[in-house]
Amino acid sequence: MPTTSPDSNQDVVLLFSPRWYPAFAVADILRRSTKAAKRFRKGDLSYPHDLAIKRATGFSVPYYCLAIAAYLKKGGFTPEIIDLQLEVAPRHRIEQHRDRILCVGMECERPFSFAESSAMARSLRAVLPGVPIVWFGILSSIIADYLCRLGLADVVVRGIPEITFLETVRAYSERKTFSTVDSVTYMNHDGDLVENPYRPLAFEEDSPPLDYSLIPVKNYALGAGEHVVMRTSVGCASKCAFCWFPGIYGTDNKGHSAGRVVDEMARLQARYGLKRLRFADQSFFLKKDRVEKICRGLIDRGVKIKWDASGQIDIFNRYSDDLLRLMARSGCSAVQVGIESGSTSLLKLLQKPLTWDMIITTAERLHRAGIRLIANFIFGLPGETEEDFRKTWQLIRKLQSIHPGMKIDYFSYTPYPGNALYDQLVAEGRLERPSPTDPESYFEFSLCMEKPWFEKCYRRRIPLFYHVIAHDDYRANHVTRKLLKPLIGAYRTYARWRVKHRFYAIAIDYHLVKLCYLARLRYRWKRAFRTDLCE
Repeated sequence: MPTTSPDSNQDVVLLFSPRWYPAFAVADILRRSTKAAKRFRKGDLSYPHDLAIKRATGFSVPYYCLAIAAYLKKGGFTPEIIDLQLEVAPRHRIEQHRDRILCVGMECERPFSFAESSAMARSLRAVLPGVPIVWFGILSSIIADYLCRLGLADVVVRGIPEITFLETVRAYSERKTFSTVDSVTYMNHDGDLVENPYRPLAFEEDSPPLDYSLIPVKNYALGAGEHVVMRTSVGCASKCAFCWFPGIYGTDNKGHSAGRVVDEMARLQARYGLKRLRFADQSFFLKKDRVEKICRGLIDRGVKIKWDASGQIDIFNRYSDDLLRLMARSGCSAVQVGIESGSTSLLKLLQKPLTWDMIITTAERLHRAGIRLIANFIFGLPGETEEDFRKTWQLIRKLQSIHPGMKIDYFSYTPYPGNALYDQLVAEGRLERPSPTDPESYFEFSLCMEKPWFEKCYRRRIPLFYHVIAHDDYRANHVTRKLLKPLIGAYRTYARWRVKHRFYAIAIDYHLVKLCYLARLRYRWKRAFRTDLCE
């Protein structure tokens, strides 16, 4: 239920996009401004020192905040995006609009951002008493009931957030109830939890374009307008057992027409000098005819933008070699796919309809077309054994031999609520559901590598094994200094030897690379942060 009494002057909606900061980055902030950083970590926005970042090296633009802001502007409201990648303690942004703030939006996409999002929400309760907080994002959709019961959220927008968030803001502005707003969770006046049904999946052809003037584009990863994110469709046809998308977005797929996509890319290039673009679609390549029209439209209109997108291995079986070459001509530089494992038994557990032949054939065809392959793998899966590691390693070595320069991304398995594998682990007693009063402890567990279903002898080997995978050929190919190449060669030889002979006792290579990586990131963050003293 709306908790404010807005007047005609209350039209500002603050949209927070929090991110998780590594321990070494926080240590650097502490060294530069101890009091400000300590208060920031506690979520205290009242401290008069503002920390700002000169350049968000390696960060991405806050896409969902931009998408919501576009709908809010179309609806007559004034959105203000506060990206905590750039503004660590945004006190003055809040003070600037204090009397006009209608509500606050809090993004929460992944477990590693939950701690910061919840801390910021608690601080906003004290700094902006009476102003409602509306959460949105993937993780928010999964734990909507927890957020409301803990008092962190007045309303949680579930699923695709843009239209629902706008209707929620209108309800606050017009002092109406949320009974007619689909896809929201909230506590009513009686203290009962209310979960309205999901909104049917929709993606409007006339949806407003993103307004990048709301953020300092030049401060992001690759410079002025070189890299942005664009979503052209929603929904994923796959039903992977570990994924949260089917439970939130469904298995249907709807998207913009090819003409709308090409027009938007041409506009971004003309206005911002766009050079690179990443499609944020879960299944960009699902509809072959649409992809072909987009590629031909980009070529015919002379839109020269390097782009990449995500897809599924089995989808490319329906793509001809001519279409793959057409994609490369239109600017497609990379395709990201989820392979997850080289073990047939684990692929069956994950409900991935993949075979080695299918994976290798797709990699060969993409390589011939001049498109780089980015392959995702998951470690820490229930039932994973050392033999499964070996099979995954063999598959990766095979892929690297037929597709030099490909990139390997690996992730620790995180048991998200709301999918088949999570429910199976709970039913077997190997995982407990989050506590209604302490979800933080669950997400701290979900991020650690020591899962309870892992045998003790494997827990230490997992990061060492996948470290070799992640830091093999791809890293070495990007080393340009001649003096470093012999060292990299020696490191690679020793790392491969350890994996081949199952020798995990002396992991000099792992610890050396880890120290170099932390030192490099610490140096980058040291250059990125500055302290502004604003009374």
